[in-house]
Amino acid sequence: MVPIHNYATFFIKYNWNMPKSMFIYFFREAFKINLINMLMWL
Repeated sequence: MVPIHNYATFFIKYNWNMPKSMFIYFFREAFKINLINMLMWL
């Protein structure tokens, strides 16, 4: 599994220039792939 801080960094870095719908879609896909780590991060 990829460390969750990598996801957090990615979201913080790219969310500003990404359409909100695309951000939500990517977040949901990442959530499915790394459910346990995402829950721990949240």
